[in-house]
Amino acid sequence: MDRPVITTYKDPVRFLADMLAFRKAQDPSFSVLAVTRSLRRISPTLVSLILRGQRKITLDRVDELSKLLGLMPAEKQYFRDWIARAEDPKAEQAVQKFAETPATRRKLTSSHILNDWVNVFVKDAFDLEHIRSNPDEIYALLGGVASKKRIDQSIKFLLQHGYLRRNAQGHFVPEVPLHSVDQKIPNDKVRKFHKALLHNAKEAIDQYSSDQRYANALVLSLNQETYQKLLALIAEQAESLQSFAENLQEGSMLYQVTINVSPTGGHLEKNK
Repeated sequence: MDRPVITTYKDPVRFLADMLAFRKAQDPSFSVLAVTRSLRRISPTLVSLILRGQRKITLDRVDELSKLLGLMPAEKQYFRDWIARAEDPKAEQAVQKFAETPATRRKLTSSHILNDWVNVFVKDAFDLEHIRSNPDEIYALLGGVASKKRIDQSIKFLLQHGYLRRNAQGHFVPEVPLHSVDQKIPNDKVRKFHKALLHNAKEAIDQYSSDQRYANALVLSLNQETYQKLLALIAEQAESLQSFAENLQEGSMLYQVTINVSPTGGHLEKNK
């Protein structure tokens, strides 16, 4: 089941129902009852009433409903603007502007592009002018992470599935600057992609001097509440990074930005 795309919906209640079904499909342990225990302004009863059309979604409950649905920052803002306009049709909101942006500059996509994690690198390589004008240079650019055969297979896949297209000059270009995959989905393809990026980051520490790369790390003592606050902080920063990525000008080199938060010390059972 693909993640529902909020900008394709006309009815917020339908979106609410589909997102709840999506969360349940991705995590069988998910339940409205369990999540709403930590939320103040919504309850399982209220959610049921909304789904049956007996109560309306109100602006004062958007934040809590967004947490229940696991919305990303951009989705939460769209959801808020959507409900604000429903409550006051005369209000000046940015709903239409936001709705146009993902369709042209960013696309929420499934993990299909991660059938091979190198697809992301190949797609973004064609953002570089010297790769677009001389595609054979991609083999030197990505030779450290993939073979020529694998890169060729990736180009074929990206063209077949619309991630790459030919422009008026006949050059390969990405369909949109940024494809966003929900990182909360427990998916083997996403895990492999993350492992590959962490491996690349590890290799880069030895391959590049500190003035060519950036690395920073913290070890924190967290409980469940502060862990969730940390994730919310990172989600806000990730949204800013994605907005930045949507509007980048011509680049000369590929960079990866890797954010990783993990328990440390190994599995407890292994240490006993």
